[in-house]
Amino acid sequence: MLDELVTLRVRFTTDVQRIAFGGRRLEGIRAGSVLEVPAWVADVLGEARLAEVVDEVGLQQLYQLLVRERRGAEPVQLPEGFYPKVRRALSRAQREEAQRIENVLRDVVNLRLSKLIPAALKSPDPEWIRNLTPEERLLFEDLKARIREFYSSVLEVRGRG
Repeated sequence: MLDELVTLRVRFTTDVQRIAFGGRRLEGIRAGSVLEVPAWVADVLGEARLAEVVDEVGLQQLYQLLVRERRGAEPVQLPEGFYPKVRRALSRAQREEAQRIENVLRDVVNLRLSKLIPAALKSPDPEWIRNLTPEERLLFEDLKARIREFYSSVLEVRGRG
């Protein structure tokens, strides 16, 4: 769903005279040029050895996010397309590396959920909500709605008056 909207920055490793993708046509691309392209285009360029991805989420970046997440009471701002990019890194990593990425990601997600769930019980500052990823915003709104429904069902008194 949201994975299809992910864009990645790629650095061209060779000069490219002309390239067309998704209705866009580019010409005269020099080696070393950096462009933002849809993830599927980055894959095609990588397989053709024309470019390499420069902004994938790796283990070191996850560790840094984990440290920052532990320090604050509010969720930290994550890079755009964070979860799809991590899923992409997981799918490309070797078994041992993938396990480490998954473990750190689980810690990051657990910390963020431990902040998100209590916030769904109250009305947090809009700044706080802005730090959520699109996936987390959907979960947050769903939790708030379910909590309201639960309160209504528990507090509803039938036959009054």
